[in-house]
Formats: sequence, C-alpha cells, structure tokens
Amino acid sequence: MKISFVGAGKVGTAIGKYISRYYDVTSYYSKTDQSAQEAAAYVGCMWSSDLKQIIELADVVFITTGDNVIKEVADAISLIDVSLNSKLFIHMSGALTSDELISLKDKGAKISSLHPLQTFSSIDKAVEDLNDAYFSVEGDESVISLVETLGNSYFVLSKDQKTKYHLSACIFSNYLVTLMNFGTKILNDIGIESDDGMKAMKPLIDATLSNIYMKGTEKSLTGPIKRGDTTTLNKHMSELEGLDLEVYQLLGKMTTERLIMDDNKKSMLDALWRRL
Repeated sequence: MKISFVGAGKVGTAIGKYISRYYDVTSYYSKTDQSAQEAAAYVGCMWSSDLKQIIELADVVFITTGDNVIKEVADAISLIDVSLNSKLFIHMSGALTSDELISLKDKGAKISSLHPLQTFSSIDKAVEDLNDAYFSVEGDESVISLVETLGNSYFVLSKDQKTKYHLSACIFSNYLVTLMNFGTKILNDIGIESDDGMKAMKPLIDATLSNIYMKGTEKSLTGPIKRGDTTTLNKHMSELEGLDLEVYQLLGKMTTERLIMDDNKKSMLDALWRRL
C-alpha cells in the first residue's frame, strides 16, 4: 500500500513517520515546497510540487491540512484529471466528519476521518507518543484495517458523535493546561517561579493522575470539598478576585454536583456556593 500526504505540518510529518514503519509512505505535497521538502527528508521519502503526481502515486492519501481548508483541498483534488476509484482519502480532524471529503466520494473515492488522541507540540515526541495513542475512526471502514496494522486501539464513531468526542478531548488536554496555568499563577503571587512550582507540584499531579487511572474520578477526589471544609474554601476565595474567583467558584460547584455523594456535605457546600 502506497501512502501520500497533502499537508506537511507537525501532524502530517509525525503521522507519516509513525506509519512509515508499517507502510510505504511515498511522498509529500504542501502549499510551500520547503515544508514538503522538510517532511519528506524527516520521513525518508520524496516530495512533489505536483498535486496530481501525489494522487496518482498513492492508494491512500492523508489530507493533513488545517481544518478550515480540508474541504477546499478535497474539492481541488476532485477537479484533477486523475482516477480516484478505490483510492482512500483520510483527513485527521477531530471535530470534522468525513463529509468534508464528499466531493472525492462523488468521484469514486473512499473517504474517512482518523484522529489520534495525542498532542503534536513536538514532532519527535509525537512520533514516540503515538505508540500508545488511541485513534477515532469514522467513515469508510477500510481505515480500520490501517489502524489495526499499526497496533493502536481505536474507537469507531458515527458522524453525529464527533463533536462531543472532540469536546471531551479538548477538556482533557487543553483545559488541563489552563488549570495548571491557573495554579502556577497563584504560586507566582507568593514568589514561587513557574519552573520551581511545576517541579514541586509534579509528584502531586502524577499521584492524582495515577489515582484516577486506578480508581476513577469519583474515588480520587481529596481536599476541602471532599471533606466539606467550608472554612478553608472561604479562605481560598478571600485570596481571589475577578475571573480567577469566578473560575474557582464554578469548579467548586461542578465538583460538588458531580463528585460529592454525602448528602450532608453536599447540602452544606451547595449553601456555600449559593451565597456567592
């Protein structure tokens, strides 16, 4: 099976390198020749400024562009004088469905969306981390055999499930970063530098994640909300103002509603949040 990539950013480059261990990644195309050249050199394949050549060479074409231009790229490919029969086109958006590629399906191609539950801030690190990543697959089922060959676990999603799936992934990843920034900012207020604060909190973060993996969220909560310690919660809030206070209160309300099972504690905490 020969695979080409249209789009040579971090995602396209890392995915190409990862799957090149199992498949023949033949070529890269990008809107800029330099990015195509760099991706091809990293993966160890050719590059081309001729989109038609990229399509002709491949049995499978990954469209690894930004979400906002996937449909535009697919529509452009559909206008090229080349047979698309039986070729598989895959985009890698977590939020968008395979319908972004519908113009290619109309020309005889198979279409799918494939999304790795992984971050791509560093290409080298992403290639390593992809070994343990889950994928979501949606669209033509032939993409499933590709993922199974890679050895990755996967979810099969319907089109109407993709938005909630992507929403969940953003909460797990993006908002975790925001929460850590929130905690770091408070440490900065008492003179602890960000690097030192993160090093100090890492064992606590790691232990919390380990507890969640082993016991689930409901059994992993500790701290003043778990204890129903409204005195400490009020002291916390006395140190906050503006948006930071609003975020703390909202998180407190959500934690109480979702993770506190003791009716007496829940009633006491609800009364605290209602006063705010």
